[in-house]
Amino acid sequence: IVMSTALGIFNYQQNTRIILSSSEQLFEKIEQDVHLDLKNTYQPIQHALNLLALNPNAQQLTLDQGMPLLEAFVQTLKDNSALDAVYAGDTQGSFFLVRPLSNDAVKNRRKAPQHAAYEVWSIDRSGASGAVHSKHLFLDESLALIEQREAPDETYDPRKREWFTGTGAHSNENTTAPYLFFSTRQVGSTLTRRSSDTTIIGADLTLSQLSNTLAKHQVTPHTQIVLFNEQGQALAYPDYSRLLAKEESAQLIKVAELSPILNQLLEQGPNAQHQLDDGQRQWIVSRANMDAGGLKGVQLALLVPKDELLADAYTLRWKGVLVTLITLLLCLPLGWLTSRLLVKPLKALVQEADAIRRFDFNYP
Repeated sequence: IVMSTALGIFNYQQNTRIILSSSEQLFEKIEQDVHLDLKNTYQPIQHALNLLALNPNAQQLTLDQGMPLLEAFVQTLKDNSALDAVYAGDTQGSFFLVRPLSNDAVKNRRKAPQHAAYEVWSIDRSGASGAVHSKHLFLDESLALIEQREAPDETYDPRKREWFTGTGAHSNENTTAPYLFFSTRQVGSTLTRRSSDTTIIGADLTLSQLSNTLAKHQVTPHTQIVLFNEQGQALAYPDYSRLLAKEESAQLIKVAELSPILNQLLEQGPNAQHQLDDGQRQWIVSRANMDAGGLKGVQLALLVPKDELLADAYTLRWKGVLVTLITLLLCLPLGWLTSRLLVKPLKALVQEADAIRRFDFNYP
């Protein structure tokens, strides 16, 4: 019993150590996957913008002169499904944008025709009179015009936008912090590339794919995994629908609102312990910086319930106890039979000694 108990405790401790050690390697693998996903998301867009910046038509952004950019922008959108829009703006305030109308939700929000595949938005401020000419064109898959809408009261000016002002004269590239796109309700950031002294090309990149990546790395059913910024706003979460604070809000939800244990993690700051206790269960914690693709201050938090992570160790422990009990039950009758065989000659010897003591020599 003592040996079985000692072996059971030893096996449980070793299995726990192995599982915790393996979980650390698993956490590192998850961090590498998310980091690689970020890199693979941003790098192709940066390369595409570098090529678009070499296009001589990128410096001519009026509707007639900007249309030659249409095919290049459309091809970029086809090659990069994570893009929400590609556009260019110049120092005169002219603007040329191409947006894919990939689903009914986007079409309804843009009030686009049913068969429209792309929206072209053009703003021309290049005229000598200073008049603003703004149009929205809706095109089908073959880029044939379906509908054209004038926008006489256009107020949008690219020169006042962060993506334009953030790309300085000495910095050819810039990546904005992730935010919520108003038109599509997607979380993403804007990448820009200066094509000339007067023109900047930009691309809106959605990060919804990152939520799918996080969902694939839920180690246990109640694992909490989230990507968040310095302001504590969630950028990616397995349940992507919870990222919006409200349906019509332009604000991302705070990580602390996603679950109590995430709130406890943020309260402890960047030096949080590797194990947390929320009063109901213990959690194994991993936290890492995800500076990739130009993003700054983005962090990944992974929390796994200890009882779920060590479920296999608990199962092995109880299996060990069960095997020990079965072994003991089998050994008891076996030991009893063995002792009977061992004791039988001793009992005969005792009987003979008694006979000798009584001077009874009737048998050998």
